[in-house]
Amino acid sequence: MSRRALAAAALCAGMALCAGAGLRASSTPRFPPLSQLVRGPFQAQDLQLSAMGLRAAAADIAWVQLLQYAGGEPAPTEESGRRYSRLKDMTLRVVRLDPRFQRAYAFGAAMLAWDPEVQRPDEALDILQEGIRNNPDYGLLRLMVAALAYKKQGDMPRMVGLLESSLDDPACPSLMKAILANIHKERGEYAAALAVWENVLANGRDDASYQERARRQIDVIHRLMEKGPK
Repeated sequence: MSRRALAAAALCAGMALCAGAGLRASSTPRFPPLSQLVRGPFQAQDLQLSAMGLRAAAADIAWVQLLQYAGGEPAPTEESGRRYSRLKDMTLRVVRLDPRFQRAYAFGAAMLAWDPEVQRPDEALDILQEGIRNNPDYGLLRLMVAALAYKKQGDMPRMVGLLESSLDDPACPSLMKAILANIHKERGEYAAALAVWENVLANGRDDASYQERARRQIDVIHRLMEKGPK
């Protein structure tokens, strides 16, 4: 790793100390062998930090980079023709550095399963199943598997009901809440959508962009409610 790369990694680590606080289980991580780390452009960085005994810090850096990638709206790649083609690998990179990084499983799976620009539920299921194996007592991941099964069956009421039940979980990512709010909005369920965005605003655990998005959407929904039912 070059000096410039190490400096960037140190900067990311500092950011991750804030972003990663409370995002993983409190018990000691069960680190898998280094051979199981995800291959890709960050492999050398991950191996070097792991060899230095900084594996949890490497996971924090990977988490920040996952959020940056997810927020970057990448165009379809020539190889796959799909948007966010590396999303699954970027998520697995975080959780294989630190298998107890519970929020990363939920975030990556939520985007893969429910983001309208992605819609790759089988990849989401792979992430959730790995998360359950590594965190068998973490109920949010099992709930998401059940909601995903209802999605595949086309049973929207049950899927929405399960997603609603996850809102008060501290690890429920704002991304999932935004997806749920948009589902309610598209169905004309403005009061329900408003309640979800207010939850995002009151429990801002992700980056500031979700706080600003919640404020904008609350204004939009108030105007829609003034016009009457959809």
